[in-house]
Amino acid sequence: MIIYTATLKEWEEIKDKEYFQSSSLEQEGFIHCCYPKQTLWVLNKHYKGEESTWLLCIDEEKLTSELRVEDLKNMGEKFPHVYGKINVSSIINRVKIHRDNNGEYSITKELKELY
Repeated sequence: MIIYTATLKEWEEIKDKEYFQSSSLEQEGFIHCCYPKQTLWVLNKHYKGEESTWLLCIDEEKLTSELRVEDLKNMGEKFPHVYGKINVSSIINRVKIHRDNNGEYSITKELKELY
């Protein structure tokens, strides 16, 4: 399973579509995703301005676009990248996660269940 993090507004725009993409597909040629254990880091690095987000759980076997696992920035950690649009039918679960009282995303019961 891989995770795509969607803002609340983004989820409203894509939930009834057959496919969706992020701006990174046009800019970089792929859509950034992560593994469940990478989610907290991604949230706190890239989504601090969002009060809440949806974690879209994607079944890699159901993806219709190519998936590559890469360490493009030589960070010593590989992340999943989807090279094409993501078919909404590949989403097997979604989890809403909120920032805590300190303005950080932290491990919640729902996030632990994804691990």
